[in-house]
Amino acid sequence: RNIAAVSGSVMDVSGASDTLDVNVGTLGRAVGSAALTTSGVVASSLTVQRTRVDTNAGSITLTGVEELMVDSSLIGRAGGTNAVGGTLEVSSGRFYSSGEIADPRDITLWVSQSGPVLPAGFAGIGNPVRKADNSIVSGAGYFNADSFLQGGFDSLALGGTVAFVGAVNITAAGALSIASG
Repeated sequence: RNIAAVSGSVMDVSGASDTLDVNVGTLGRAVGSAALTTSGVVASSLTVQRTRVDTNAGSITLTGVEELMVDSSLIGRAGGTNAVGGTLEVSSGRFYSSGEIADPRDITLWVSQSGPVLPAGFAGIGNPVRKADNSIVSGAGYFNADSFLQGGFDSLALGGTVAFVGAVNITAAGALSIASG
């Protein structure tokens, strides 16, 4: 339901790169005079060629129902020059105390430039998150843009009702989507 991704943890969906022996038929080439069928079967023998293969990075989706706090390392680098970086999606709902009335204009995701977002001395899951003055942190999502920028991702989607804490600079090589609420 809720996410507290602590500093020191790593989520890595990076692509890879290697040189592989690839069936020439999969490269869309003919082998001698023998035609390659769509099934990849060659008339006489299999012909391979050493080929560099770069894979795209994957995606990370972090969705907190009532709370989300992300201090972990998030990595989604492209597997090489012929590949694209990953996609990072971050969203959160908001915790409401008994008697509080939800308003669709309530902020559900707070975005700052840098972290950490979890206060020092975070006691772990099941305990309220407290600020330095011992007051309880409001239940919502907390994310820093540097997690995206340093992770090698190409695209970022920030979902919910988003607010920025101070000046925040985000540049994306792919897509950038801010606020779905």
